[in-house]
Amino acid sequence: MSDILKKNDLSEAELINSYRILLTEKIARNIAHEIRNPLTNVMLGLDQLKNEFTSEKNEPFALYFNIIKRNCDRINELISSLVDAAKPLSLTISDHSVNKLLDEVLAGVDEKIKSGKIKIQKKYTLKTSPIALDGEKIKSAFLNVILNAIQSMEGKTGLLEIQTEFKDKKCTIKFTDNGIGISKENLPLIFDPFFRIRSSGKGLGLTTAQNIIHNHKGNIRAESQPGIGSTFTINLSV
Repeated sequence: MSDILKKNDLSEAELINSYRILLTEKIARNIAHEIRNPLTNVMLGLDQLKNEFTSEKNEPFALYFNIIKRNCDRINELISSLVDAAKPLSLTISDHSVNKLLDEVLAGVDEKIKSGKIKIQKKYTLKTSPIALDGEKIKSAFLNVILNAIQSMEGKTGLLEIQTEFKDKKCTIKFTDNGIGISKENLPLIFDPFFRIRSSGKGLGLTTAQNIIHNHKGNIRAESQPGIGSTFTINLSV
């Protein structure tokens, strides 16, 4: 079993989470290998078939060729997204203000916030210090959590509270929404690849966020009550 399970400074929940992330990465690599090989053969065969059906008489077949090609491209895209969401990351580390990174992410989704009639309530700590991390990747993790919250609040007057705290050499970021919430049965599954409560999206946003936080030696967890809302908590070392 992975050495990560031998670390005695991690809680049982963190050990399980770490093992699940490693398992997801391994499964993603295997899926990519096992599916891409036959998929490549299908696409090569399709190109050859199209070359043999070039006359006007066979033009109706073009519709079916396009359907097959479009769905092959979609499968390939999903495989790439899965591998990217689970693979170990190469980080470019420098000092950043977490509060500033959050503001930059919020500015980027300002239109979504306004169109969704969502109120943002910032509870940033004034006691702050720069943290060594990959700013762009952490912003991507924040973005995925915020977009998940926005989606959960569709159709109602939304409130997203974002809180930061620095304590005991740890930076804690909490995202609390008043969305539809997550059932007790679904809560353990939300970081799994392709898991979606709603039909839109690929179901890789929270998987990607968890992978980024994990690569920063941090952790992310969720608490939720159906019909009331959810809180996602990210912990990063200072």
